[in-house]
Amino acid sequence: MKKYLEKFNILVNDSRMFTVVRRRVVYVVFAFIALVMSVLNIITGQKLLLCFTAAFSFLCMIDFLLTFFSEKAEKLAAVLFILEILVLFSYFIFTGGTEGFSIIWVILLPTIGLSFFGFKQGTILCASILIIILAAFNVPWLKGICVDYGQTFRLRFPFVFVSSYIVSLFLEYMRHLTARELDEAKKKYERLYNHDQLTGLYNRYEMDRCSEFPEDLDNDSLGFLSFDIDLFKNINDTYGHLAGDYILKELGKIVLETIPGNAKAFRTGGEEFFVLYYDGEKAEKNAELLRKTIENYYFVFDGTQIKVTISLGLIIVNTDSMPVFDQVFGAADNLLYDAKQSGRNCLKVYRR
Repeated sequence: MKKYLEKFNILVNDSRMFTVVRRRVVYVVFAFIALVMSVLNIITGQKLLLCFTAAFSFLCMIDFLLTFFSEKAEKLAAVLFILEILVLFSYFIFTGGTEGFSIIWVILLPTIGLSFFGFKQGTILCASILIIILAAFNVPWLKGICVDYGQTFRLRFPFVFVSSYIVSLFLEYMRHLTARELDEAKKKYERLYNHDQLTGLYNRYEMDRCSEFPEDLDNDSLGFLSFDIDLFKNINDTYGHLAGDYILKELGKIVLETIPGNAKAFRTGGEEFFVLYYDGEKAEKNAELLRKTIENYYFVFDGTQIKVTISLGLIIVNTDSMPVFDQVFGAADNLLYDAKQSGRNCLKVYRR
């Protein structure tokens, strides 16, 4: 289940790929519609209209194939599709097609333009078609070559087209608003899924995911640090659980501010923590810095200063022989208990 969730997140988060897939669908759908129209034009004997619809269907498939080459080719396909739409719909406007019906397809343009190209480019495309409509209906020398739709149609059709644009604009706005809210909800629940809410560190679910190391690690060693708060039960018993929560929260901040940017920190239990260092050579120095920082930090809860120390166990492993995560995690835990036995507030290190 987790594997499929990760694949879904990759698809959703890759906005460019999502756009490309959506455009491919549009190209295929329009190619199919134009092909069906071409068959109908053959049946009805509309030879000139057949040429336009067949050519449009063919060009849509060319646009579809271009999306598989490169990002530049995909952008070229989008530009070509705009030109193809303009030419085909202009032909529909001026000729009317079969009994003047083909111009009705122009009503689809606002929905297509806004959803396919976005607000700016979609609006420019719709405005271009609207100008062509108004020119064909009102410019004297263009009226002479345009099919006679009748006075009522010439007055009403531009209004219907603009109304279609307004409705499409509203629906596109609602779609973007819904998509944004869904994206925010996804990020929220994704964080709930792999983060500890009290400390802000990763949780055990994320640690399980990180236990599968990539084969092409950049560094020669990894560091596995296990640590916990010394005598944390005594702190809870003495100062209360709210004080314990405060210490855990502050400790989470300290850890995030102290560890390297490429390291990952996890809360594995009540007062138990784990850090995965992808650069093992820096792990020992950083672990000792973490211990000293917490030892010298002023934890003040409800006006009372609370002394906090940690015990740490660190395993540094050469990446030539990739370790089994559970084994090194257990070994780091054993070193942590050795640190406890040695008087607490110290770091035990083992290299292998």
